[in-house]
Amino acid sequence: MTDPLRPSTNALRFAFAFGFIADIGMFIHAGWVKGLMAWAALGILVLVSMGWISGGIARIPEATQRRILVAGAILTAAVVAVLYPLANAQVIPGMHERDELIKGGLGYLFSGRNPYEFQLGARAPISPFPTWLILNIPFYLLGKLSPHDALYGLQNIAALVVVYLLWRRVIGTSMTTYALFLLALSLALPNIAYELIAGSDYLADGVMVTAMATTAIFASERVAANRWLMVLTGFAFVSRLHFGLLFAPIAGYYLGTVGFRETVRRLTWMAGPAALVALAFWAIEPSRFMPIHTSNYLGEWEGATAQFDAALHFNTSFIVDASVTMLTVAVLTFLSYRKARATATMLAEVAIVGTPILVAFITNSIRHGEVYLGPFSSHSLAVVILLAAAVALAPYGSRADQLAH
Repeated sequence: MTDPLRPSTNALRFAFAFGFIADIGMFIHAGWVKGLMAWAALGILVLVSMGWISGGIARIPEATQRRILVAGAILTAAVVAVLYPLANAQVIPGMHERDELIKGGLGYLFSGRNPYEFQLGARAPISPFPTWLILNIPFYLLGKLSPHDALYGLQNIAALVVVYLLWRRVIGTSMTTYALFLLALSLALPNIAYELIAGSDYLADGVMVTAMATTAIFASERVAANRWLMVLTGFAFVSRLHFGLLFAPIAGYYLGTVGFRETVRRLTWMAGPAALVALAFWAIEPSRFMPIHTSNYLGEWEGATAQFDAALHFNTSFIVDASVTMLTVAVLTFLSYRKARATATMLAEVAIVGTPILVAFITNSIRHGEVYLGPFSSHSLAVVILLAAAVALAPYGSRADQLAH
């Protein structure tokens, strides 16, 4: 008998296969094409066996699943605490500048300076909005308390724990749902492993955005009754410029389920505090508020010098990509309103995050005359995580819709 709270095998296959997209950029940048082919072969084997694997997971008692997940989290945390400093010291591959940008910005903040003054180099400004810097403070402090910043890299594991806690305690999912979510992510494991070892915040950012998006949609009434959850949702969504687009389908879903006044109240609590924090940091020195420059990734702006600035640069690629993105946002928001279904809204979230990445990849590849991944291979990981969550939570959609109306 089929478990009504288990996603369909075909949906799991689709989400699992999508994880391969996040791997492509990493393998190509590393020049390891044979590794990519071997990983694809393994992925095909799991894809064919997905029904058997997911069924086997569902048959494992919940208590056993919990113990396995806890043991896995502890083991992964221990491995990261060892490998992250080794990567930073270039003893093993995996060193990246993203963690240094966050730590450098927070170092400036704790010394009373504007964090957006910190730069590793002319083309390495701090991209995240200040709310994301604030959410990283606990791990910055953990790093300071540990040799070689060893515990800073635990932010990515902590973000996955946040998903687990919110799904179990707020949405009310089964252990199997979370395990199948991880299964759907598993083909992106090489990319995830790299993010863990590098201490990169892209993984944690994508996971936190997914955690808050899923609770805001699949447990909308419980989130609406908890102001802290609404504020945290906004802090996560305003972590990077393109994630702010996620407010749109949620607004459409709320308009279709609870009406205009309640939608305004919820969005005010979600977006208001995060916007005020961003405004406060922007007002210090607008010309250094570098999160604005990330919009130029749409057009992959290449200035006359290597120096980034915080202004918008309206080249042809930017105009085309921004227009397609905003049109997609408008259409999906309207559909989220008309359908007023949690699962449809979650899939709209996936499409909205994926659209600017896809159109920028296409237009920049045309402009450069070659396949041009640019910074988009790393950003695609968020799309993979959102899709895995949408598939894993799909069986809870009907229950969410009944509670929301």
